[in-house]
Amino acid sequence: MQTNQAKQLFLEADTLIQRAEYELNRADEDVVPHQICSSTRIAIANYLQSFLMRNGRAIPDTTNLDHLLQICAKEDDRFSELNLSTIDCRANFEDHSYCSNMNKLQECFTLAQKTRSLTMQDKWPKSVRTK
Repeated sequence: MQTNQAKQLFLEADTLIQRAEYELNRADEDVVPHQICSSTRIAIANYLQSFLMRNGRAIPDTTNLDHLLQICAKEDDRFSELNLSTIDCRANFEDHSYCSNMNKLQECFTLAQKTRSLTMQDKWPKSVRTK
């Protein structure tokens, strides 16, 4: 059951990243910054939570990306390379405020992609990989 939930979180995060990428590639006047901001921060949280679930760890009752990252780093030291300090909302990923600076949004998107690469499904057991 936990493996299915982990897989679902990963897939939801992928969908969120696709939405953010779509927005980033739109004409400047058509971009919806809130979509990019909320999609990337929730995707990062989902990737981290998915990783923890896949490794049999309980998901802490927190909305703090830094805390999730610390727990992931205890499981796999590659997560220590991920620096979330550029994400202003990392203390609460359910925060409803958002960033509208395009450079900052691009940084957050890049961090979400890096988080994904650390939690890629090809590292999952074959029985749970997405086709």
